[in-house]
Amino acid sequence: MSRADEVFHWDQVDPNDTVGVWIWGYGDNDVVLYSIVPTLHSNEPSSAVQVQAQLSEDVTKRSSDGSVARLVWVQNKSVGPQPYISVRLLEFVQKF
Repeated sequence: MSRADEVFHWDQVDPNDTVGVWIWGYGDNDVVLYSIVPTLHSNEPSSAVQVQAQLSEDVTKRSSDGSVARLVWVQNKSVGPQPYISVRLLEFVQKF
């Protein structure tokens, strides 16, 4: 059985904001998959906000320590009153 690990957490992402994180330490033969889990981070009723976020990957290059590094972005695309969210970034790494 495989599992994903939480590698980063944004406590609050404002409406329409985009946040990113630089993650390094991967080997040349590592296959990495990312997933996000957005949750409401305001006092609004959960039915009042459509919580949604978009995950995207940017450049992949060598880090200063020689490992493979990736830049990952998350954009808050939630709709409703005070659509502040928190987001967990999960990764699954398979080493070959």
